[in-house]
Amino acid sequence: MTAPISASSATALAPPERWTAVQLLVVGLCFVVNMLDGMDVLILSYIAPTLQTEWAIGPERMGVVFSAGIVGMAIGGIVVAPLADVFGRRLLILASLATSTAAMLASGLVGDIGQLMVLRVFVGIGIGAVLASMAAIIAEYAPDRDRNFAVGLLYAGYPLGAIITGFVSAWAIPAFGWRAVLTGAGVVSLAMFPVLLITLPESLEFLAKRRPRDALARLNRVLRRMGRPPLTALPDVPEAAARQVGGAGPVRRGPDDRDAASLVGDDLWLHVALVRHQLDPEARHAVGPCAEGGGSTPVRCSTLGPSAAPSCWDGWPGASPCRR
Repeated sequence: MTAPISASSATALAPPERWTAVQLLVVGLCFVVNMLDGMDVLILSYIAPTLQTEWAIGPERMGVVFSAGIVGMAIGGIVVAPLADVFGRRLLILASLATSTAAMLASGLVGDIGQLMVLRVFVGIGIGAVLASMAAIIAEYAPDRDRNFAVGLLYAGYPLGAIITGFVSAWAIPAFGWRAVLTGAGVVSLAMFPVLLITLPESLEFLAKRRPRDALARLNRVLRRMGRPPLTALPDVPEAAARQVGGAGPVRRGPDDRDAASLVGDDLWLHVALVRHQLDPEARHAVGPCAEGGGSTPVRCSTLGPSAAPSCWDGWPGASPCRR
C-alpha cells in the first residue's frame, strides 16, 4: 500500500509521466464530447437544403439560424465558461452537454424558424462553454511530454464528429427526414451523459484551490486510481500555477504559444466561414484558387481567421503562400 505524502510536496498534483487508465479515460471522454460538438454544429448545414425546401425559406432567414448558433457559442465562451472556476470543470462539462442535448432533442419538434433559432442559441451556449474546460482538464491530466499531443487530439474530435455526421445525414435525411436526424443527434448526446456523470473525474487543481466539500477524499480517490500516493491534507496551489484563460482553466502553452482562448477564437472564425460559404454565392466563388497564386488552394487565406491565415498554402508542391 502506498504511504500518504505531505501536502507540501511540490509534485503532489503532478500527473504520472506514464499514461494511466484514468488519464486515458479523461482524454477519451473529452474527445468524444468534442465529436458531439462537431455533430451538433455542422448538422444544421446538412439539413439546411431540406429545411429550406420544406418551409419555403430563403438564404437570408436561414442565415439567421446559422448565426444564432455562433452567437450562442460566443455567450457560452465569454459568460458561462468562467463559471468553471466557481463550480468545477466537471460540473460545467456536464451542464454544457445537458444544455446542448436538450436543445437538440427539442429541435426535432420545432414548428417554425423562430423556435429553431432560439434552440440553436442554446446549442451554441453548451458548445462554447465546454471547449475551454475540456482543454484545461486534459492539459492537467496528460503527462508533461504528451500534453500538446493530448490537447491537439481533443480538437481533432470536432471535425471527425462533423464528418461522421455528414455521412450519416446523407443516408438518414432522405429516409427519415430532417427532424429525425436532429432528434437522433440529441439521443446520441443523451447516451453520453450518464457515461460522463459516472466516469469523468474533477480537476485536481480545482479541488485543491476551491476546496469544496469532501475535496481531500475526492482528490485522493483520483490519485489512487492514477497510482499516486494519497495526501494527508490539501496542498496549497500557488496563484502562478493557476493562471486563467477567461476564468476557464490553467494556461498550458504549447510550442506555438497558443492557449485555449485562441483555439476557441479560431473555432468561431471557422463557423463564420462555413455559414458564409453556405449562404453567400459570392463566398462560394471565393473558395478556390488564391487571388495571385492560381493554384488549387481549398480556401482563401482571408477566410480562415487571424491565426490560421499565415499558414494558408497553395495545394501544389513548391508553391508559395497566398498573398492578399
